[in-house]
Amino acid sequence: MILREFRRILIIRLSGIGDVVHTLPLLGALRKRYPHAYIAWLVQRKAEGILTRHPYLDEVITFDREKWICRLWPLIKRLRNRRFDLVVDSHGQFRSGLFAYMTGAKTRLGFDAKDGKEFNSLFINFKAPPFPEYWHAVERYVGLASLLGAQTKEREFLIQIGEPEKEYVERFLKEEGIKKGEFIVALNPGSSWKSKIWPSKDYARLADILIRRYTAKVLLLWGPGEENLVESISRAMEGKPIIAPRTDLKELAFLISRCTLFIGSDSAPLHIASSFSVPSIGLYGPTDPRRNGPYGAENVAVKKDLSLLPCRRKGCRKCKAQDCMELITVEEVAEQVENKIKDLEVIGNKKWT
Repeated sequence: MILREFRRILIIRLSGIGDVVHTLPLLGALRKRYPHAYIAWLVQRKAEGILTRHPYLDEVITFDREKWICRLWPLIKRLRNRRFDLVVDSHGQFRSGLFAYMTGAKTRLGFDAKDGKEFNSLFINFKAPPFPEYWHAVERYVGLASLLGAQTKEREFLIQIGEPEKEYVERFLKEEGIKKGEFIVALNPGSSWKSKIWPSKDYARLADILIRRYTAKVLLLWGPGEENLVESISRAMEGKPIIAPRTDLKELAFLISRCTLFIGSDSAPLHIASSFSVPSIGLYGPTDPRRNGPYGAENVAVKKDLSLLPCRRKGCRKCKAQDCMELITVEEVAEQVENKIKDLEVIGNKKWT
């Protein structure tokens, strides 16, 4: 345990967006442990929106992965000029470890070689003991804070939403005729890995069941490059879904927070939903829900036994097949929806609170 006072602290969690969400409780624990410290966060530009205007942060430093070579030296100068005395590297990869080392901070806290990747531990001089294999990512990140004497019972997922984002979303919902208290189910079919995507035809069947059985308002979420995916689901449906508008991260977060139930693949929107305590059903293929599932006891991860597949490279990021996800049936997801609905209070005419 490192029982010292630090005045200037840097958190490193570069990407992806869902991983940044999982790291928010670490930030909360550090702010409570060091209430007067200057705390900054080094993050990849695409995830920056999650952190903007965060009350616990004094600075958000962005890393542009697309242009990182030409912008590396200015970034290193900026990091060194901040004179950080503590770096907490929750990313655990070569690049994050290199940035931690280049800050010049004397205390660089991170993972043991077992939990880090790409020789990250070479740059870390205070290493957490190996964490149990079954620990969720949130517990691993908060575990780093516990080594600094931080109280870690609370898990605070704070995403600061401004009035402009709220107004944009409320205006959209009003235009779509959605009233407060209605049963809104968000479906998020997209993912950065093709191998994590459940087939469009299954989303379409599930959406029709939700509309027919529960009079649900089905909201299809999408991100950059996923327009065709949600259109294919909409075309395959018998009922009429609501397609979300174009959103930035804060607008997306508030839109998700207005939903009654969330269903989708292992992706940033799923983890945003669980951070807002929206009951969530995650659909898992190549990734391990024990470590990356929707956080919270009220949430569910649906995953099948991948040993049923002939493929030996289960979990490959570059895999273009969806066979891991095709093992999941519409019927078993609908059953999980039914289980969730039993936990919700129903007020006449299938209005929900």
